[in-house]
Amino acid sequence: AVYALLLDRPVYSLRPLTRRGKRRQLERLVEERDLVAIVARSDGPLAPTVRRLAAAGGELVELRHHVIVHRRRLAR
Repeated sequence: AVYALLLDRPVYSLRPLTRRGKRRQLERLVEERDLVAIVARSDGPLAPTVRRLAAAGGELVELRHHVIVHRRRLAR
């Protein structure tokens, strides 16, 4: 909720999919919803996914305890 207020837009929690080991579904959700930014703990279960998205052309920002990837928006 805090991120939603700060960003002034809907925020999706990807944590349930990481807890269930559903990496493909997680990555499909990221693409389908055209998520622009993903915030994850540097040592958390989303960190590998965030790094893959960065390697695919996103901008990676590393903070003390978090990693953020800003993705390019899909052309619509």
